[in-house]
Amino acid sequence: MQNITVNIYEKEGIENTEATLQKVREYVKDTGIGQIVVATTTGRTALECAEIIPDAAVIGVTMHAVDADIYVDRHGEKILAKDPDIMDKARKRCQILYRRPPFPRFGQQCLE
Repeated sequence: MQNITVNIYEKEGIENTEATLQKVREYVKDTGIGQIVVATTTGRTALECAEIIPDAAVIGVTMHAVDADIYVDRHGEKILAKDPDIMDKARKRCQILYRRPPFPRFGQQCLE
């Protein structure tokens, strides 16, 4: 049986992403997993995952990063979810799955 480490952070936020992805990299190395699915609001997490774990196929799942008119809250600051530069870089390194509200019926997906 394999031991699994759980990290608990005092606050949520992007400042925890790199440390979390480093732990994922260790787990991928130990288990040989070839694909990683990550939730990503702007595409940045998927891109960071692909950079930190280059030997794994990364799938980023979002419903925000493809729409120019959606803003997300980052610690009280509203930022535009779509960042064309980040998404262009992410698309070169990852597969991006997205859904636009209202969500399609169960089992349907939009795939880039």
